[in-house]
Amino acid sequence: MRSANALVINGAGINCEFETAYALEAAGADVDIVHVNKILECSGNVLENYQMLVLPGGFSYGDEIAAGKILGDNLKSKIGDYLQQFINDGYLVKGICNGAQTIVKMGYAPGSDGVQTATIAMNDSGRFVDRWVELEFDEKSPASKIFTNGIKSMALPIRHGEGRFVFDDGVYEEVVRNHQVVARYVDGEARDNIHYSLKPEGDIAIICNKAGNVFDAMPHPEGYQFKGQSPGWPMEREMLRRAREPIDAKAPGSGQTIFDNMVRYSIENLV
Repeated sequence: MRSANALVINGAGINCEFETAYALEAAGADVDIVHVNKILECSGNVLENYQMLVLPGGFSYGDEIAAGKILGDNLKSKIGDYLQQFINDGYLVKGICNGAQTIVKMGYAPGSDGVQTATIAMNDSGRFVDRWVELEFDEKSPASKIFTNGIKSMALPIRHGEGRFVFDDGVYEEVVRNHQVVARYVDGEARDNIHYSLKPEGDIAIICNKAGNVFDAMPHPEGYQFKGQSPGWPMEREMLRRAREPIDAKAPGSGQTIFDNMVRYSIENLV
């Protein structure tokens, strides 16, 4: 059986690398977790043996200047040319929360040419938010062929203080026209409490590049690998008990589907 290789970056304040690697391995990938310093010290192309690059969540470099800014600058200055070719060749890049902030600041989403046309700014509430949200996915998004195939909606956790997508003039309209808004928040209570923005782009949760192979998500799909991680699990478990049906807290959660799709696409198309 063929396998796809994934590179997961850690270090410098990144803190979700093990959950991310576990989800990729559960989907069938071979995963290397590599410290960012080793990448910055490498003299060659660190991406040449991989089909997937994942930047997990956390607080890289303490979110100094802005979330993801220093990590993005460091990576772009060292492997920017390799990463540009990696994306151009159709290989997959996924950023989760801090990783998403990093990719946007490097200019690889929503555009793929390394020119920054958007950022992810402070929540309008000025507060760090840690809660579960409901998402609705655009089935016409180019990312639906790779990451979100068959997904119409799901609940995922968020935990960030800078989660508001902001675009240069005219870019938001282009992003919408190209169906690059992969998912939006549809939980009205969450929107009202978090105050992402009153602007139309304020409900954006996930974007992608035009080709769909760069996936930029503020929610954490690795945070819902198992049914038992959901805040709704106690009620679901009780309903299963009453119906005398099997109870399995380790059954796959909705977030795992995104990793399954990503790895399956890589094996079928990139290996």
